[in-house]
Amino acid sequence: MFRYNFTTAVVKNALKYLKTKEGKKPSFLNKFAGTNKQGELYLDGFRIIQRENIEKFLRKAVMGGKIPLTRDGLFYFLKTQKIAGVPRVKVDNFLKKQRIIRETDNSQPSTKKKSRRINKKGTLSFDSIEINWKD
Repeated sequence: MFRYNFTTAVVKNALKYLKTKEGKKPSFLNKFAGTNKQGELYLDGFRIIQRENIEKFLRKAVMGGKIPLTRDGLFYFLKTQKIAGVPRVKVDNFLKKQRIIRETDNSQPSTKKKSRRINKKGTLSFDSIEINWKD
């Protein structure tokens, strides 16, 4: 179901076929059980988002908060929320356009280097040291 392109026309055709059982049956209905819930197409329990409405849907979801703001994080979050029809590349393109979100991201955590304790001889090595006994 994640490989199909769900345009408005395809979704309308599928909803019409589910209601009347007349006309050409969409190919994805051969593989997945389709249902009509409040005018929305659901395939095997996954809500289908039409290609033309992806950006509008993502804007509403992201601005609503409480979701991850990384490409893979948001994509898998939508998958766990039983939403299909939103490809990862569309999620990435949408997030790259959000300048405010990108500017307010936390900086990546950095590791702080600690100094090493030297307890015995031979644990420390130096290269190119000049010792002058006259000084």
